[in-house]
Amino acid sequence: MENAKIMIVDDEETLATFLAKVLKEDNPEFDVVVKLTGEEALESLAETIPDLVLLDIRLPKKDGTEVLKEIKEFDRNIQVVMMTGYASLDTAVTSLREGAYDYINKPFETSQVKTIVKNALERRMLLSEREILINDLSEVNEKLAEANTMLEEKRALADKALENRIEQLSKLNKISNKINAEVNIEKLLKLIPEATVDLFQISGSSILFLDEDKTNLIVKGCAGETPLPPGTKISTKVTPFDVAVTKKSIEQVKKTKVGKTEVGPIVCSSLSSGGKNIGAICLLSSGEIEKDSLQLLNTLSSTASIALENASLFDNLKRSSLEVILSLLMIEGIKDPSLKEHSERVSELAESLSKEMGIDKEDVRNIKYAALIHDIGKVVLPEKTSDYQSILKKTFKIIGHVKFLKKALGIIKYSIEDFSKKDEKIPLPSRIFAVVNSFDELVRTGKKIPDVIKFLEKEKGKKFDPKVVDSFKKVLLSKVE
Repeated sequence: MENAKIMIVDDEETLATFLAKVLKEDNPEFDVVVKLTGEEALESLAETIPDLVLLDIRLPKKDGTEVLKEIKEFDRNIQVVMMTGYASLDTAVTSLREGAYDYINKPFETSQVKTIVKNALERRMLLSEREILINDLSEVNEKLAEANTMLEEKRALADKALENRIEQLSKLNKISNKINAEVNIEKLLKLIPEATVDLFQISGSSILFLDEDKTNLIVKGCAGETPLPPGTKISTKVTPFDVAVTKKSIEQVKKTKVGKTEVGPIVCSSLSSGGKNIGAICLLSSGEIEKDSLQLLNTLSSTASIALENASLFDNLKRSSLEVILSLLMIEGIKDPSLKEHSERVSELAESLSKEMGIDKEDVRNIKYAALIHDIGKVVLPEKTSDYQSILKKTFKIIGHVKFLKKALGIIKYSIEDFSKKDEKIPLPSRIFAVVNSFDELVRTGKKIPDVIKFLEKEKGKKFDPKVVDSFKKVLLSKVE
């Protein structure tokens, strides 16, 4: 990010000045300022908004965490990297929860600082571009809404072509909302081509991404009847697929060749992210697509581009959160190896039982997450703590802010409910987790498996769901065989 504005906030003036010098030497275009207190830093925001703040956690008067909160309240897109010589898990988790991009321990390597600064500035640029794209999309949606209103008023006078146009605009609005609501890239790769086929009433559609050297496009998703199934590789020199590497936003041809296969009529519209082309949406139709429909395709491509970028950001955020959780699991394993082994066994058994009971893939994944994280609260509690409510509360406090683990935490929460009191009002994933977790807890305390099974049988209809217990016995039997 050229001409980036960077603010260093540290009461150690010598260190702050040295850090500023390192960054300027790395990129003379950087505009670097040094502030010695949090108050100075916050006051300067009224004059100049930095792209990145390197913020010491320990400052006189207002500490770094307070300053971080106020910076994020002022502009949530300002990237903040926390610096500390007193690192702890709690301060790291707190900083990340309050919106910090990353944190770095003192003393640090200059190469490490340069890498973090580079990544943080790239994220700042992505967020800024995303806001611009979202604003543009909002304007487009407003115009579409206005167009719909006008067309509704004139429907009595409209001919069949105009009625088709109304239907397309209405569909586009619904499709845009549906696409924008999705943050899973795999689901988007299925949803976007399906939406394209539905919107334009064509025979097939494919979504393609550029490979690393940008010489080929690779089909990542498709819908309808198409000679371009997933995995198909197409040179970017072939028209109209060249829209992915040129300034053209859309291109249409009657016929083209993909390998030895003749394809057409076909139209391709480019997809972009962060100001760079990343691929294309391609439509296969029985005839030439009209100019009005090409405009709609442009709008759909913009919507798809924003959704894919948002999904990528969400995926990165999810990956970062998983890294924190894996770190916690590593600490858990160091503190009590049997605890980590217990979590892994519960995860494996819960997966087997879920499949036995026909649970869908998403619920299976969430049950596995629940198994891995349910005892994380023990990491920061005294070793002798046995009160499960205390452990649960601590677990929620540590990772309750992680959105993609919300369902997993819900599974843990409801697993402590007695089946006799709430019956099938308790979600099935929670009933599965309750049986498996109780089983392994008893086994790891030294009880023999036949005795534990007798206990589960005794608690059927009381604490546990009878159907789940019966299915679990089948799973155990299959593992013995």
